[in-house]
This record gives sequence, structure tokens and C-alpha cells, in this order.
Amino acid sequence: MHREWKYPFQYAGPSLMKFSEHVALRRHASTMSGFTLVELLVVIAIIGVLIGLLLPAVQAARESGRRSACQNKLRQLGLGLASHESARGQLPNGADGYAWTSATTNASLLVKILPYMELEELYTKYDFSVAVSASPNSTVANTLVPLFFCPSYTGAKQGWMGYMPGSLTCYATCYVGVFGWHTTDNRALTTTGLGSQRGAFFVNSNTKIKDVTDGLSNTLVMGEFRPNFLRVLSPTFYNQTASSELIGPNARWSPWAASIFLENIGSVKGMKYSPNQVFAPYNDRTKDTWPLPFSSEHPQGTSMLYGDGSVAFFTENVDITVWRNLSTIAGGEVDTKP
Repeated sequence: MHREWKYPFQYAGPSLMKFSEHVALRRHASTMSGFTLVELLVVIAIIGVLIGLLLPAVQAARESGRRSACQNKLRQLGLGLASHESARGQLPNGADGYAWTSATTNASLLVKILPYMELEELYTKYDFSVAVSASPNSTVANTLVPLFFCPSYTGAKQGWMGYMPGSLTCYATCYVGVFGWHTTDNRALTTTGLGSQRGAFFVNSNTKIKDVTDGLSNTLVMGEFRPNFLRVLSPTFYNQTASSELIGPNARWSPWAASIFLENIGSVKGMKYSPNQVFAPYNDRTKDTWPLPFSSEHPQGTSMLYGDGSVAFFTENVDITVWRNLSTIAGGEVDTKP
């Protein structure tokens, strides 16, 4: 097509789009290229769904890391027990005699293995000639030891170590020794009566490696315990609300420095019940020694330490017979590990 140009540079061909029309068209195109409100809401909804799917996986990964760290702490405790046995010829006693109150109770097995876990400075402050409630032991008992707490535990870390609030306070432990088991709860108060159901840590236990005839790889010696287990289960049982910052005196909890006293307060527990098993608490002081189970805040189970230093996670649905048999040192059972 012939186009004619005129001076000064006038275009005489078909008319061009007006500049204003061109600008309007570009604005319209720019407006059309953005998100509408509905599209934006859809995108936000999709992102929310993705976060909802991802969050449980992140939480599971974090819990897996906490459980791994917890099991490493149990292995450290296992090394401490082995070193104590090598140096002293036996494992530390579950209790050097039985004490009814904190005024007469003695050092726990955890106190006795402190020097074998690079905690000798704390160990040297403890006076074994007086009770745990006496000075300077009360100061030691009220010292936080991070090694004794499971990373997943979120409850109170201190509690009253006596009959009434206002008495001596002490830090707890999430790792306790295995007492053994028995269906008659009050038999734990003596050195006789358990027989083949006796565990590694007992009143005047004096357990040596040669005494573990079931084999170290088939015997559980320590495990996890949730210090505030009874408080969460039945806070009215000992007249304390679950929101209290201190664990109640009747909570049958686990002060780390104390051995067995007041039926089941201390750093030793029995394996009558399966992990985290909920039961009906009863206020009978002659039968309080055994009810509290090994427990934790890990989902669906708890970690336990074998005598050979290995660690395993036991679910809440573990066979109760196998579970109890693994708590004995010389039961002669033929059950294998679950």
C-alpha cells in the first residue's frame, strides 16, 4: 500500500491509534494480569493446606531428635553404672536401708555414680554420713542436673520432698532404676519377698554382674519416669492442682538425690504396670511402692536401658509378661526381647 509522507514528517496513511487509547489499553492489560480476590483466597487456602500437612512432619522430626537425645542420656547413665561396678565391685544400692521420711533417707544411686559422669564436683559436696535432707546434701539435692531430664519432659522440675508443702525442695529426675516387680505392692519395703522377681536396684541390693543370671542383654536396669505423672493423672489425690509449679509431697515422684522413702518417692521404680499405663490411684500407704509406671512424654511409650548399655523404646502395648520378665535379674524366664 502506498503511503505518503508530508513535510514536516506528517503521516498521510491510515490513521494511527490515538495515544490516549494506547495508554488505556495498556492499563487494561496491566489490570487483567493481576490476581483477583478469589484467586488470592484460593492460593492462601492451598498454602494453608500445605502448612497443615507439613507441620506434623516437622513436629515428628523434632520429637525424633528429642527421643534420640533422651536415649543418649540413658546410655551415659549406663556408662556411669558400668564404671561404678568396675570400681566398686557392684552396682550402687537402690537404697542403703529403708527410710520412711526424707529426714532419714540416704543418697540415691544417681548420687553414687556422679563421679563417673564428669560430675565429681557435685559428688564431693555430698556428705554420706547424714540424710539427704540435711546440710549440705539439701543444697546438692536442690541442684538442677540437666543430664537427668528428658528433652521431651515439659512438667515441673522441682517438688516438695516431704509430707507437706513448705518442706525441703529438690530437683527431679526423668531416669530411675528398676526395682523389679510384684503384684503385692508392699513387698518392696523389705529385702526379702521378691525372690526371682527382684530387679537390679533394691533396698540393700548389692547387685553384682554375676548376680544378673538372666544376662545383661535381657535385663532392664533403668528407664524413663515422668516426675509429674501422678499429678497429671489425679491431682486431687494429694490435694494439689496440676498447674502448680512444684510437684506435691504425696505425688510419689522422683527426687534425683533421694533413694527410696515414703513408698515410691525416690529414684527407683517398679515395673508392675506397662509404660504410661493409667490406673486407679489409691491412698494406702502400705501399698504405694509399686503403682507408678515407667513413663514419659514421648508418644506411645518410653525408653529403657539394658544392663549391657543398649537402649530400646517400648510401646504402651508391650506384652505385660515380657515387660515384667525383663525387669528381673535372675528370674530364669525364657522370654526374648519384644
